[in-house]
This record gives sequence, C-alpha cells and structure tokens, in this order.
Amino acid sequence: MVFLICSLLILNCGQVYGSVSAQHAMGTLELPSPPQRVVALNWTAVEMLLSLDVVPVGVASIKGYRQWQSNHPELPEGITELGSRSQVNLKAIAALKPDLIVGYPWRHRSVYEALSKIAPTALFQQYPMSGEKDFRYFDVMQKNFVQLSRLLDKEEKAHLLIRQMRVDLDNARTRLAETGFTGEQIVIAKAIGMGLGVRVFSPESLAGTIASELGLINRWKTSIPGRDFSHIQLRELAAFQDTHMFMVGGLTDNAQQLTDSSLWPHLPFVKSHKLYSTPQLWSFGGPVSATRMATTITQTLIEQAPQSTGQGL
Repeated sequence: MVFLICSLLILNCGQVYGSVSAQHAMGTLELPSPPQRVVALNWTAVEMLLSLDVVPVGVASIKGYRQWQSNHPELPEGITELGSRSQVNLKAIAALKPDLIVGYPWRHRSVYEALSKIAPTALFQQYPMSGEKDFRYFDVMQKNFVQLSRLLDKEEKAHLLIRQMRVDLDNARTRLAETGFTGEQIVIAKAIGMGLGVRVFSPESLAGTIASELGLINRWKTSIPGRDFSHIQLRELAAFQDTHMFMVGGLTDNAQQLTDSSLWPHLPFVKSHKLYSTPQLWSFGGPVSATRMATTITQTLIEQAPQSTGQGL
C-alpha cells in the first residue's frame, strides 16, 4: 500500500522533492519542500523570483515595480496587489495562502513575526548593517540570489545566471577598453523628486561596483549611513569636472526644477555634452539588473559620448 501511494505521488507530480533550506537575515529557514505559492514584498525579490522562472502570487507595489524597477523581467498581469512595500497588507497576504513570503529587513523586520504566522518568511539584506565594513551590494546580492534559489530548488539556474552575468560584464569591459573608455570617470544619478537634489550612488552600491567592473571610475565616494547612496544638491554637481553623468530614468518631471535652474546649463557635464539620459535601471536588483546596467552604460558611452572621448569613436 505504501509503495502504491508513493508511486501515485510520483506519477501525479512527476517529481518528488525533498526538504530545502537557506540562510537569510533572520536566521535559517527550512521548508519540507520547495514552495509553490510565493509572495514578494519588495521589487528585488520580484526580480529574483521571475528570473528563476517563479511567478509570485502576490506583490507589494506592483506599479512601482513596473515604473521604478523597470519591469525586467516583466511581471505578468493578474498578480494580486499587496499594498505598499512599507505597509504591506497582512490580510491580503493571508488570503493568498502562500507557502513562502520574501522581503527585506529594512522595511519588514518590524512585521517579521506577523508575516511568519502567515507563512514561512525569508528577509534578505539589501543595505549595510550598522557598523558593517566592506559591504558591497554586488557581493551580497549574489549570496542572496543563491540562498533564495535553494528554497525554490533552483540553485543550478541561479549559478547559470550569475555565470552569464560575469560573461556579460567581462564583454562590456572589453568593449569599453577597445574604444578607449577605461579609466573614465562617471556618476550614476537619479532624480527622485527632491527639487534641486538628486540621488547619487557610492562605490559599494550595485551601480558603483558595475562602474568598477567595467574599468570605469565611480566619481562619488560617500553614502548616507546604512545606505549605499547619497542625496546631493545642484551646487554640488558643479564639482563633477571631466565626468560622464548618467541620469537614470531620464530628465523627467522629477528633474524639472534641476533643468529649470539658471545654474544647470553651466554645469561641467552639461557644457561638455557628457550628460546622458537612460531608461530606468534598478540599483538594488539581481543579475538581470546588473547586466542591464552594464550594457546600458557601455552602449551609451560608445554611442553618445563626445568624439574627444574614447579612442575608438
């Protein structure tokens, strides 16, 4: 009888899974089998799940993922909205009957206990912890990605994507070297509706590490405590001499006050035509975001940088 039941399970399911486990910010999470109904409470989790061919049943701030993360990979229609990332809807989450909830400590540590009563919950680190030295999001991201993949029984897929990311970064670095851009200074910035201010990314951020991986120099060096970026004002942008300025998301309505300022036309990167608008790029993502960022920076420099920059232009 036991043999018959096991045989039927194999026939019905096609595969018998064992238990899975992973390390996350709150400890070790063990599950009896890979989850089938996963909820994502932040955009990084959404990206990582989709890149591992797992479609979440519910997502916090779906509109934000499509706008700010850039919707890569594309989130299908029909996913349940779970409120904002900072104020997730616990009732809506419970109604989905998930068998795994994924978030991150900065927003979800305070509701971790409540989430864990609904379903097993994993929170993956996104920002440096207090007093943490030598933090690099690029390294932490890869560790998080592998740990999440273990819970989903997708570790082979995760390592494949990481290896492909490394190949893509190496190819982009080679292209920039061949066209004379090695050692050029860049700043990666984003206008997020701060009036005369912008967000700029520090060397330990994904953006800063991508710059280094490409053989470029990330010009901005400091960050807000507990973050990997800073917020600076228009007058501070005047210090960026001989620098390529990438405005992620372009000079949209969020940058209106910047571009309307009488100082804007006189900024060094504006006068030297080293200002570039790019599509949305997500500096808190996984291998997909890292590759998109590297490809965009590389292609932009090669195609748009002034003729005096780069030997191959």
